[in-house]
Amino acid sequence: MNSSAYARLGFGLVFIFALGGCQRVHVGTDDAGPGGSDAGARDAGNMREQCGPTLCEVGQVCCNASCGICTAPGLACPSIACTTDCASNADCAPTEYCALARCPDGVPDGTCLPRPEACPDNIEPICGCDGVAYTNACEGQRAGTVAGPRSECGSCAAMDARGDGDCAAILGVVWNGVQCTMIGGCSCVGADCGDVYASVTECEGARLCHSCEAQDAVGEGFCDAVVGVFWDGNACVTQSGCSCVGADCDRGWATPTDCEIAHRHCGPTPTCTSSADCAPGEWCVTPRGECGGVGTCEGTPPPGWSCPDPGPPVCGCDGVTYGCDEHAHSLGANVAGDGACSAPCAAMDATGSGACLLALGFVWDGTACVGIGGCECVGRDCGDVTTDEAACLAAHAGCERPPGAICGGLAGGVCRPDEFCDYPDGSFCGGADETGVCTTRPMACTFEVVPVCGCDGATHDNACFANMAGVDVASMGTCASP
Repeated sequence: MNSSAYARLGFGLVFIFALGGCQRVHVGTDDAGPGGSDAGARDAGNMREQCGPTLCEVGQVCCNASCGICTAPGLACPSIACTTDCASNADCAPTEYCALARCPDGVPDGTCLPRPEACPDNIEPICGCDGVAYTNACEGQRAGTVAGPRSECGSCAAMDARGDGDCAAILGVVWNGVQCTMIGGCSCVGADCGDVYASVTECEGARLCHSCEAQDAVGEGFCDAVVGVFWDGNACVTQSGCSCVGADCDRGWATPTDCEIAHRHCGPTPTCTSSADCAPGEWCVTPRGECGGVGTCEGTPPPGWSCPDPGPPVCGCDGVTYGCDEHAHSLGANVAGDGACSAPCAAMDATGSGACLLALGFVWDGTACVGIGGCECVGRDCGDVTTDEAACLAAHAGCERPPGAICGGLAGGVCRPDEFCDYPDGSFCGGADETGVCTTRPMACTFEVVPVCGCDGATHDNACFANMAGVDVASMGTCASP
């Protein structure tokens, strides 16, 4: 094999494996370890050392020229014989990979080399024979693969297309190497601008890559056989059973390590219940039809999206009708479902019936979200009753509420962010099912110090400052120590 065929193959710590029945190559005198006078010849042009058939990574030195193994300077390099008759990883030990000059084709002319335990962070992408794009050749070897034709990873390589300029125009959707994302600006810059997608759905359908979405594959039956390792959206999980069921059963990994390397770009997914839980520049995206539920933080899409194709409208979780999902998302709204919103701010037809003491959920009464109870729910909107008040408020966030809406108590609603619940004097902040009315928070207060204890249990300088903080006054004076 020539040097170009083995360019940038394995490096790392080397272990001795006894592989019976394999042809061995004698370890020569050039295998004394890093720093040996005959360890390898350095390429003066790019400062990368030639190590037998291998060209070491920048910053690495030749460890074992017979096997073409490179490692970090100063590390011990035990002598090791190399196998030279593998056709695939199946012919090597679990901690080795078959170093071939091309993707496996059944010809046993590869060399079993140890998989690197660590890799440099230099970015020199390669396309592995497994169809995955890796940061560099070492990362591919760590996953048990060698570089293959670039075309194998064409669908997973990041598109060269980005928005340029300060315009608010939406230019389309591109694959950034990890996910499909919208780009905006005055114009598109990059070699792939002609291939920009019209929607996220179209992009995801064309990019069959190792995304961070959970794979559809589970083990079925009471057998102990391992059917594969799959990504569940947060971690790599080994599935066992008699058979594998799901659309992704043929896209599993042989080991957890292989799966983890393929998904190392998928960090922990932060959950949220509102955009306030997300970092700046992100918003809380909930699954379609699950308004007010638990979502994930994603990058805020640029505003001004116009739907590429006319189609049926969708109803946003804010009660507003949009032309398509992307249109709703560009304005910060999750989607409740297909079709135009039907009078979202009208009172829901859902009431509790019977003398039972069961809490049935929360409904919108036209002005606020109120709890209903009884033995069962009666009305055409019972299917839209939410289990918690927050979900009800989220579904009706776009509805105007009249001044003086009821709040607090067991059945009262929660006021808007710019209001506070003003309880009657002596009501103990809504205790004993006392309700108040939503009142606009003051914008400014005097600085006189007349301490009051707020309904939040904190002492405020005066009643105005308590109301500005969104709470009513529980009592005059400072709050008692807990």
